[in-house]
Amino acid sequence: MEYTLKDFNKNTIFTPITPIDGRYRQSVKELTNTLSQAALNRSRVIVEIEWIIYLLETNIFKNISPLNKSEKKYLYNIISQFDENSILRLQEIENITKHDVKAVEYYI
Repeated sequence: MEYTLKDFNKNTIFTPITPIDGRYRQSVKELTNTLSQAALNRSRVIVEIEWIIYLLETNIFKNISPLNKSEKKYLYNIISQFDENSILRLQEIENITKHDVKAVEYYI
């Protein structure tokens, strides 16, 4: 016999999995900026952008020029403007790619 919750909304990204993100959410809210899925995705975006800049600045690819100030500013703006809309967009991409890191690459 299968037991299911009849009123369970499986489509929400905010449905708690554990008591920590459910009834104890207020007690641990300071951790969400570091330990949440959104924080993980933000960190992935930061790492990917820094990696792109590093690869181009170290001249690993001989036929590609390093980024100019405007191009670097554009990439750093992706980080500084990462917000709830960015998280939702990243989730949309991940739903298509079925791969979290590939979604970050496409997002950037």
